[in-house]
Amino acid sequence: MEPVDNNYEGKEVRLCKDGQYRWSYDLDMFKNPTIAWTVYKIFFWIIVIGGGVFGFFLYVIHGDWKGLWGWTQGMLIGLAGFAVLTLLGYLVVAIVYHGKYEVMFVMNDNVK
Repeated sequence: MEPVDNNYEGKEVRLCKDGQYRWSYDLDMFKNPTIAWTVYKIFFWIIVIGGGVFGFFLYVIHGDWKGLWGWTQGMLIGLAGFAVLTLLGYLVVAIVYHGKYEVMFVMNDNVK
C-alpha cells in the first residue's frame, strides 16, 4: 500500500506517510440510537446506585419504611425526568451535527 498525505479524506483505510492507518465512519444519529442508549444507561446507573446508597442510609438513620418508599417514588420520577431530558439533549445534538456523527480511527503498530 502506497503511503498518502496525512491530510485524510475518504472512507477507505489508508496508510499515511507518518506510518499510521486512518479511516472514518459516519454514524447516522437518527437511525442508530447507540449513543443515546449509552448515555441513558450511564444516567440510570448513577441515579439507581446513588439513590440506593442514599435510601439505605435514610432507612438506617430514620428507620421508617414510609420514608424509604417516598424516596423510591421520587427516584422513579427523577429517572423519568432524566429519560426525557436525555432524549431532548440527544435530539438537539443530532440536529446540531446534522444527524451524522463522524468517527476518525487511527491505527499504528505501537503495542502498549
